[in-house]
Amino acid sequence: MTTTVTRAEKRAQKRAARLADPDRVGLGTLLAWSTTGVSGASAIIVLSFVGIYATDTLQMPAALVGTLGLVSKLFEAVTVAIAGIIVDRTPETRWGKARPYELSIVGVWAATWLLFSVPDLGLVGKAIWLLASMIFVNAVFVTLLGANDTLYTARAFWTRL
Repeated sequence: MTTTVTRAEKRAQKRAARLADPDRVGLGTLLAWSTTGVSGASAIIVLSFVGIYATDTLQMPAALVGTLGLVSKLFEAVTVAIAGIIVDRTPETRWGKARPYELSIVGVWAATWLLFSVPDLGLVGKAIWLLASMIFVNAVFVTLLGANDTLYTARAFWTRL
């Protein structure tokens, strides 16, 4: 006696096997992990307008704005190594070893807000404010946010190591 399996039964079996897979990532988890990435990408889009803001709105020379950006990136080159050491040596918390650094996205947005809120302090004051804000955004918060990615992903998918 042969039994025929209907298409609906095959689909139900496939779905049950997929749901039972220990490596399965659910929609809620996927959305939770992607929110920081989406927020970070949005911040990068907003930060791409710093040059236009500084030259057109703040009336700063383009050469000065470019130099400030270069200095902040050089500072970031040093802090990336330091951030890696900090994340590696972080003790295990109840949220995990790398997850607390996800909160640096709040710092990214706060520093971005400060970056676009330059008071009228004269050219030198504006340059100092802009440089400090760029350093906070790029060299501190974005660096910490990026330094935890590898460790966080490796620990999140422990069955795939």
